[in-house]
Amino acid sequence: MRADLRIGMVDRRHFKSLHPILAKNGLPNELWLSLLREIDSVPRISWSKFSAIKANSPLLWGLILGTLLFAHIKTGPNGNVILGGFVVGPIIYLARWSNRAFEQTKIVQIINDFNSVFCKYGLSLYSDRQGMYIRCFAIAMSDEGSL
Repeated sequence: MRADLRIGMVDRRHFKSLHPILAKNGLPNELWLSLLREIDSVPRISWSKFSAIKANSPLLWGLILGTLLFAHIKTGPNGNVILGGFVVGPIIYLARWSNRAFEQTKIVQIINDFNSVFCKYGLSLYSDRQGMYIRCFAIAMSDEGSL
């Protein structure tokens, strides 16, 4: 079994019932639901961390937009292309803000906390490189409890 659990937005279908392999391995439904709730609750990075990334600096964007305004004033009303930068620039900035990264320390904490418990049910968790998904793998265990 493999489940890609999107951080901050777990697919609602995962909340409805345990995968047959998880049920066969004896994983309690409440333990599964607590994992899903934790994954759903991971916050995105703060404003200060977001703006600390060089390309996301409000100062940088202020300089860019200020330069565009100065250029527009110098070129007169025919500088419509430059004026368009005042619309496009903030839209790009807001799009980057809304898609900012998740708190990696919280993701690592969830994986560490749950992997130690889930391993006895044949489950393992890890995060993808972008930190957008926690991947869950489960292997059906034999009746003796060994893999």
